[in-house]
Amino acid sequence: MRRAVDVASAVARELVGVLRGGNQTVQMMLVALIDAVELEVWADGKLRRRARFLRDTEARKYAERLAGRLVRRGYRRTIDGR
Repeated sequence: MRRAVDVASAVARELVGVLRGGNQTVQMMLVALIDAVELEVWADGKLRRRARFLRDTEARKYAERLAGRLVRRGYRRTIDGR
């Protein structure tokens, strides 16, 4: 469960990837916090994973690795998913 402090400190959100496979859509969202960056992975509207990073670049690298893994499993990147 997300703590109230995290919700209050969220500064911005950015969609960094959308992948589709079979009947599932996966969205990866960067959430900028005051002291860190979180990568949220949503599948069909449900939060599946949240990882916290100190730097934006590390979160983006992780998102790319995760997207690559999903592509190898048959998911396809959408046009806005880069």
